This record gives sequence, C-alpha cells and structure tokens, in this order.
Amino acid sequence: MQKLLLLPLFLFIGFHSMAQQVVVNEYFNAADQRDEWTELLVISDNVDMRGWSIRDNNGSQTSWQPGVTFSNDALWNNLRAGTIIILWHRITSSSNTAHTTDVNKADGYIEINVQNATYFSGGSFGSSPGWAGNSLNVAGGGDVIELLNAGGTHVHALGHMSSPGSNWTALPTPKLNHANSASSGDAIYACPGATLSDYNGPGTGNNFTSKNDITTTFGLPNTCGASANGNTVYTNSLREPSITSQTITPGTALPGDITFSWTAATDANPGDHTTGYMILRNTSNTFTAPSDGTTYTVGSTLGSATVITEINSSATVTYTDNTVTAGNCYYYRVYAFRYGTDNLNGNSFDDSRGRAYNQTNFIFVNCLTVLPIELLSFDAKTLDNKVDVSWSTASETNNDFFTLERSADAINFNSVATIQGAGNSTQLLNYRYTDEAPLDGTSYYRLMQTDFNGTSHVSEMVPVTTGTFSISAVYPNPADDALTIDLHFPQESSVEISVKNMLGITLQVTEFSQKEGDQSCTLHLASIPKGIYLLCIKSGDKLYQNKFIKQ
Repeated sequence: MQKLLLLPLFLFIGFHSMAQQVVVNEYFNAADQRDEWTELLVISDNVDMRGWSIRDNNGSQTSWQPGVTFSNDALWNNLRAGTIIILWHRITSSSNTAHTTDVNKADGYIEINVQNATYFSGGSFGSSPGWAGNSLNVAGGGDVIELLNAGGTHVHALGHMSSPGSNWTALPTPKLNHANSASSGDAIYACPGATLSDYNGPGTGNNFTSKNDITTTFGLPNTCGASANGNTVYTNSLREPSITSQTITPGTALPGDITFSWTAATDANPGDHTTGYMILRNTSNTFTAPSDGTTYTVGSTLGSATVITEINSSATVTYTDNTVTAGNCYYYRVYAFRYGTDNLNGNSFDDSRGRAYNQTNFIFVNCLTVLPIELLSFDAKTLDNKVDVSWSTASETNNDFFTLERSADAINFNSVATIQGAGNSTQLLNYRYTDEAPLDGTSYYRLMQTDFNGTSHVSEMVPVTTGTFSISAVYPNPADDALTIDLHFPQESSVEISVKNMLGITLQVTEFSQKEGDQSCTLHLASIPKGIYLLCIKSGDKLYQNKFIKQ
C-alpha cells in the first residue's frame, strides 16, 4: 500500500517541476557589470510575464539582492514559445554605449536593459554613478539568477558555485547549478538543454550545465560538448507552429480559379498575427522545404517551386490561385510559419532567429488539371420529337470549338455538330443546338471542348428519352436476383425486354403488353451469373439500352 501512495506523489512532483513557462538559459559574467546579461527562453505559448521578477544572489549563494520587476506593459503579455529574451544588467556598456533595445517581439526575440523604466521597476543600481548597485551583478565565486512569477512563486533558477550555498539549496525545483566559479568573460548556461528536463539538474557536479569564454552564444541557442546542437533543436521545436499534415484535392480547377482550404494551425493568440502560411506552387510534385530563419518573397523560387503568396493570419485557411492557365496541372504545399524577419539582423541570420516553419507537417494540394472553360450548365431536353441541347460558360481560355456528341449506349459516341467557341472570354455566353433527328429511346449527349493547341476536355453525359415510352428508373443497380424497371407509356404498347452479356449474346427475353400510364416490370436474374450486362427494352422502333451489374 505504501508504494501505491508514493507513486502518485512522485508523478505529481515530477509534473510540477517540469511545468515552468520560462527558463534561465544562460548568463554572462563580465569584469564590469555593465557588460553582463541574462538570456531567458520562453517554453510555453501565451505566457504573461507582467509582474514577474528576476533577482540574483551574492557570491556565496546565501543572500538575495533586490529584484527587478517586469512592468504591466503589453510587451510581457502573450509571449510565444521559443521567444529568446536578452536582459542587459545595466543601461549602458562599460564604454558608456547604450545597449540595443528591441521590443518588437513579432520575430520571437527581445533585447532590453533592466534599468528601462518603461518595462521594469525596482532593483538596486546605485545613485552614483548609477550602475554600480548590487542587483544583477554577477559574482565570480558564485551566484544564482532566479525567475519568480507575479505571485512570488519560483519559476526557474540557474546558478554557479563549487559547492552550492544555502539559498540555492533551499530553492524548489526546477533549478540548475554549475559546480565551478565563473571568471570574467565566462557564460554559465544549460547544457545540453535538449529537453525541458535538462533544465532541472542535481546540486553537485556539472550535469546539465557548462561554462564558456570562447564561443558564447549571445541571443542564440547554447552549444556545448554534451550536444553540439541539442539546444538548437529544442529551441527551434518551440518556435515552430503546430499543424496537422493534410492532403487536399480541389473540387474544381478553372482558368484563374483554383480554390482550396485546409485545417488551421494551432494558435494560442490569433489576434497578434504571429502565425501564418506560405504557399508554394509547382507543375510537378517536387518541393524543397523552407529554411528556418528565412523569409521568402512572393514570386521567388524555392527549389523548382514558386512562392505564390504569404498569409499573415492563422485564421485565413482558404486560398484562390487566380494565376493558373488552362491545360496545366498544379501542385501546392502550404507551410505554416511563426514569427517575422529578424528585426536586428535581417533575413537568413540564423535558423533560430526570425521566421520558423513547421517543415514536417504541411498541407499538400494534389494536382488537378485546369479546364479551359468554366462550364456553368449543360442540358438536353425533348421538344416535339426533337432534342434541344443548351449550355453556358462563365469564362473561356483558348477555346477553339465545341463538339456535341451522342450515344445510344453511353459507351460509343458519335459527333452530332461542331460549334465555334469564343476563344477567350470572361463574360457569360450561352450556346444552343437542336438535334432534328434524335435516336429513338434513351440516348446520351456530351460536350467535347477543344483548345487551339488541340487539347480536348469532355463534359458529363446527359440522358434524354424520346419515342413511344420512357424509363423512370432501373433499380437496384447493382442487383442481386431481381431487377425492377419503372416505365411510362403514352399508349398501350407491346414491349420486349432482353438481357445481353457484353459480347452481345442474349441470355434472357421477356415479352408482354403494357397499358397506358406508369408500369413496373421485375426481371428475375437468379439463373444469370455475376457480371456486367446490357438491359435492352424495345417497343416498336424505339430501343432503350443501359448497363447493370449482377452481384
């Protein structure tokens, strides 16, 4: 029983310790505190750091220095996962040069000094010369940088000291301590920082921490011997948006009009327009994934594909490509992205700064050949023993002519008429043709459209019935042992119904007389093997034929 009680407690403690929203990723010890800085990494989306505080300890890790509080400014609200925050410990450098201020968080990077009264309050920085106070003044023998939330609760801490002091020991998890001193020019940082659990380490030894005075990674993921790129992979995974892989085929593809939609990327705060989509297009299914850190311009090429648009809103999940031409087959990929171009360094500075893409999960839009005409309607109706065929187009591209075709069996078609097309048009056009000598019974009409280059496209078939009887329905199709036929007769008639195989051999014949009006006839098919057959209904000179399946 005791083990059963301990297991949930362990799981709760483990979950609580890993729930930090921001971690201290690195800090830098300099000969002059004006050159020192701390680097934070935001772990979760939509973090609100307003009212949080950051403080450091003394050289023996036994006494806390006055902390600095994050102001109630919008800069600290709705922070995105993967955002890197550089906090300069003083307003100027040791050469009295003002430190860089970058408070545009749209690129996932913030750089600011903690003496900036707009974004911070509190701290002890001294009255003269105004920077020599004790707050955030890293001591070489030992120190701790701690983050606390607005309620004063511990969030995360990173420290250094050969043997941890009482204040570090008393801190709750998660926390890290590097078991060594830090000389001027040393950076103390998480190592490898490849997972969130790497930010909660033991109090002795150098597991999960390191120091470096040669390749300090200011404002970038950490690099260490334990893992050259572990922190980069983790940071970039935080920066990229979450979206489900999708494969889509557009419903229609017409000149200047291919439209498709997708399921949106996960976005904790759509109103800040940090998450969006980049769409690539190609005439073959050949694509190169975009590179993190790079913003591509519309019209540029990525591999053999072209960037056709950028959508700066996660909520916009429909796109219409109005630059497609007839006869081509287009493929698309939609990549979700987060963040804009690096404010300070411009485009393609580093794959952990600026734009971040989800390169694994993307929307793939399958090829659909663009038709040269936008056919609004195609219809055929009987009128005084003639067939009136009409159709209309909303637009035409390189349309040479139409060929109206007719068939008695919906398989073999013959040309009835050729009608000149409009070539190129964006207006509503109506066409009509009257078949003066239609086939008796049910026949099928379709429209073939031919481009100037000889490419042809065929419409759907439209059935028409003329003569002495009409077929209302044939069901079920596929059929089991019985097939029902609903007919309408304008007068009393003699009818022959036969079933033929696909070689034209008659397998069954039924003859009977029909009265005027609606009638139903049932064919029994138990003796006929499974397969595809031709149903033939003849009355006088009128013949109806249609395929059905016996299952």
